[in-house]
Parts: sequence; C-alpha cells; structure tokens
Amino acid sequence: MASAKELRRSIQYKAIYVLVRSLIFMSHCMSRKSWLWCCGKLGRLTFYLITQTRQLTLRHLAMVYSEKSPDEIKQFAKNVFVMLGKNAGEILRATKIKTKSELNKIMVTHGFENYEAAHAKGKGVIILTCHLGPFDLQVTNMALNGMRPFIIGTPLKDERLNDLLWQQRNALGAVAVERGKET
Repeated sequence: MASAKELRRSIQYKAIYVLVRSLIFMSHCMSRKSWLWCCGKLGRLTFYLITQTRQLTLRHLAMVYSEKSPDEIKQFAKNVFVMLGKNAGEILRATKIKTKSELNKIMVTHGFENYEAAHAKGKGVIILTCHLGPFDLQVTNMALNGMRPFIIGTPLKDERLNDLLWQQRNALGAVAVERGKET
C-alpha cells in the first residue's frame, strides 16, 4: 500500500502532466504574441506562489547587484519570473515546429559558419550551451541544420513528463542521453 507521501506525489505529478499537456494544446490555439503575454503573467504569478524559489532568486540577485536597493532587486526578480514564464511558453509552443522556415520565424542564428568551418575539419565538434532563454530551441535549431546533437540531461522525476520532454528533444534528430549514461 502506498504511503500518504507517495500518493500525494503521484497525484501531484499527474496534475503537472495534465497541466503541461493542456498548456501545449493551448499554445497552439493562440497567437504567439498572446500566448507569450499569458505565459509572462503566469511567470509573474509564480513569483508570488513559489516562495522558496522567490527567496533564492532575491538572494542571488542581491549578491550580484549589491549596489541596488531591495525594491530594485525585487523588480529584477519579478522580471526573471516573467521571462522564465515566456521561455517555458516558447518551448511548449515549439512542439509544433517541424521545419527550418518555421523556426526562422521566431529565432535568428548567428555564427553558424563557425560550426561549419569546425565540422569541415572532420574531427568532430563539441558545442556547449547554457540554460539561457528557451535553450531547448537550440536543439531544434541544430537538428534542423543537419546536426545530430546529443543532449545530456538529468531525467525528470515523473516518467510521463520525462518521456514527453525526451520525445520532443529526439523528434527532429537529436539524441537525449541520460546523465551518467553518456558512454
């Protein structure tokens, strides 16, 4: 018999999965501008709802911007949550992108010639990226430009959400690899 904690976690993960699937559906029913506006508002709401993450964000921003007032730090933090909401919305909406021309409507790539020059040497190329902006769009970008990127990541705790994420990452030719199983 499952403990109360396990049951609560199971219900929580199912609710998150249903929410994510619903958000993906909704993202395809709205204009991009309207969708991102809504996601920004959801991000701002999250600032008020998730106290632990809010406090961590405030503390980190205060460390970086020690010359700023607490009110300025709080405004920066709110903006961080708004942008995180928009970035998540962009990734959810990108599930319908299947061609380079569709991607080029929302993303501009600079410096691709550097990859091409390195690749032409025939020795392989390692591209490191950071979690900045809707970073998963880089995976889509690489795959649509003929690369076969390997994405090393930690699996999510919920198998359904993990499968959804990894299916999206693998859909256009990328290869999602579980951290620790790279070899």
